[in-house]
Amino acid sequence: ALLQEVASSDSGATGGSTLTQQLIKQQILTSEVTFKRKANEILYALRLEKHFTKDQILEAYLNVSPFGRNHNGLNIAGIEEAAQGVFGVSAKDLSLPQAAYLVGMPQNPIVYTPYTNIATMKEDVSAGVERMKTVLFSMYRENKITKEQYEEALAYDITKDFLPPKELTSNRQSYLYQAVHREAVKVLMTKAAEKNKLTYNDVKNDSELYSKYYDEAERELSSSGYRVTSTVDQKVYDAMQKAIAEGGDLIGPTYNTQYVDQSTGETKTQKEPAQNGAVLIENKTGRILGFVAGRDFEANQVDHAFSTHRSPGSTIKPILVYAPAIENNLIYPASVVPDTKISIAQGNGTYWQPTNYGNSITNQFLTVRYALFKSLNNPVIKIYQAMLQKGINAGEYLKKMGITEGIGEDEYQNIALSIGGTRTGPSVREQTSAFSTLANGGEHHESYLIEKIEDSRGNVIYQHEDKSERVFSDATAFLTTNMLQDIASSTIFYNIKGNMGFSSDLAGKTGTSENEIDNWFVAYTPTVTLGSWIGYDNFYNARYAITGGDGYGEPTMRSQRQWTNLMRAAYEANPELIGKETSFTQPDSVYRDSVVSTTGTKAGSFKAENGGTYSIGGSMTTDWFKKDFPPMDPRYDFMVGATPEELSRFWNKSSSSSDKKKEEKKKEEKKPDTTQSPTTQAPSSQAPTTQAPATQAPATTQAH
Repeated sequence: ALLQEVASSDSGATGGSTLTQQLIKQQILTSEVTFKRKANEILYALRLEKHFTKDQILEAYLNVSPFGRNHNGLNIAGIEEAAQGVFGVSAKDLSLPQAAYLVGMPQNPIVYTPYTNIATMKEDVSAGVERMKTVLFSMYRENKITKEQYEEALAYDITKDFLPPKELTSNRQSYLYQAVHREAVKVLMTKAAEKNKLTYNDVKNDSELYSKYYDEAERELSSSGYRVTSTVDQKVYDAMQKAIAEGGDLIGPTYNTQYVDQSTGETKTQKEPAQNGAVLIENKTGRILGFVAGRDFEANQVDHAFSTHRSPGSTIKPILVYAPAIENNLIYPASVVPDTKISIAQGNGTYWQPTNYGNSITNQFLTVRYALFKSLNNPVIKIYQAMLQKGINAGEYLKKMGITEGIGEDEYQNIALSIGGTRTGPSVREQTSAFSTLANGGEHHESYLIEKIEDSRGNVIYQHEDKSERVFSDATAFLTTNMLQDIASSTIFYNIKGNMGFSSDLAGKTGTSENEIDNWFVAYTPTVTLGSWIGYDNFYNARYAITGGDGYGEPTMRSQRQWTNLMRAAYEANPELIGKETSFTQPDSVYRDSVVSTTGTKAGSFKAENGGTYSIGGSMTTDWFKKDFPPMDPRYDFMVGATPEELSRFWNKSSSSSDKKKEEKKKEEKKPDTTQSPTTQAPSSQAPTTQAPATQAPATTQAH
């Protein structure tokens, strides 16, 4: 190993330890890969050899060395624990092949153990079996066993002796314990990785390395007498659990799924209640104040707040499309976008032709504010197309906002992502954390659940440090929030603010995935952000969904009602923490201005590249604008995402409407003057008569 290091060989890392050195490393030193640690290890080992016999060292080693996991998925150390946990017998009663299997494990316990950390059997246990065969051959070669014993043990099927996996819930008796334990292990893994100049992502992306670091961190946490302090407010958490216990049955019906138990062949029934996952985050710090991970931990340990990933539906629109587009001065709330047909050829020869909720398209030119309020799909797709054409990488914004696992890098080039089309999707924690960026004026604070970890002497071995990053300008955050306030104030589906139990500014977004499998509402006040998901686990490939036909009411109503129940419960538990009568602050970087309703531009005339002269005028609307991106001057291509044909249609319609106005005016002028003023006053700029889209909406369009 030394020669290879000096020669800078690229043939791979090399090293080695005697059994005594391994004992020293496990009991006195760390696993840090440095020459200093190795030198200390050798010196300690030499000293140990002088004071203890080989048998004493071997006995100590067997009593403390790690042996992978037991059938409960827990890390184990010591040969007796290994014998009981893998084969269900005492070490003194092990058979030859069982003993050979176990003593082979310390070389690489994570690889050779037959169990996973979630108390399931590995799909492939061949590595441990092959290691057992190596041990048996060594014993035969050293004349510790006869040839007959060797061949008999070699032919023995050791896998039939493995205890069946069985998860212990007594140690992990609640969603809260489970979440805090998981996050604490991640903290310790990250610290250990950093000592070896690795990141957590480096470890996570290598399954073998991840298993090694995970088991070491879990062993450290369970055996070191650590005291872990979480960010959770106990009163808020308890109140949220009570809210889901009292209102869970109103989310949706409970179904029964028939399935065949693969181990027995018996047909069994799995109960499928409607589930809820929710996370409450403090905006200014990223602290997770409370959460709902599920309905009943004893019946279902799936964590719907932190671990499961779901299609975000339309909740992705503000953070992936609207806010980044505003940040890059592509749109503002009064900008006009087309809600028209989209037809994109696919690789299989078919065409992707998305529509709005209810399979409708308005075929109108609408404001950004209205398109977001109605959660229309086609306008946001057109904006996202324009972003991609301009090279705007929306994925970078989502990563900065905490969505790092749920969406693959290649998916950001997929236009369907703009309306929630993703392979996996974010967790509730990720989505909530992302929205807290808008609530916090465009600055994201990384969400966290572990405040600190102390050892048995009270020494702080880990203290959370705030990780914040500016994602959007305060102007972008304000404009996006202002539009989302329209949604939160709407009573179309449910009177959120009227039932929340306290008065505060509120902004939020609904979301429904394809076939209504996932239903979301993520909303925030100036102090906290609460994200809530409702739906079904759909075990055994079932396809249950929160639908209007299940007799429990409109899905969006149920989603908003459940969110309101949780927010009200949190506020009543700790009003000072949640905040009352809080308001979003208007930054100096925004102001109000007026634009022509039909174009979102200033009024006036211009000459287009086609040689024509056009005039824009008519009814005006007032909205918010960034000071560094005021209303556009009149221009032919004013519409974001519009095709040349759509622009031509708009201007032809405008010209036709303007000509009609002129004819009506001429006829009016020829009539006898029977009144003091004409009944129709033509605008001086001869503007088209198309009304402001914000006042027009097809009755079939619904938010989702």
